[in-house]
Amino acid sequence: MTDTYPAFDISPVPVPATDAVPPEQFRGLYGMPMFVSVPTSDLAESADFWIRGLGFSTSFRCLID
Repeated sequence: MTDTYPAFDISPVPVPATDAVPPEQFRGLYGMPMFVSVPTSDLAESADFWIRGLGFSTSFRCLID
């Protein structure tokens, strides 16, 4: 695979300014310098908090019975 995606070059986030307008929610994948790890004992309740409470989205979900 030789295709690359210029994630850092096409960020949907505007340059900070007093008249900046927030973009529509971006559901693409983009490069991040680090990830936060938040341990939980109740995955369903935690997911509900992050998705419905804070407005995050789900990129993928693994269902285990």
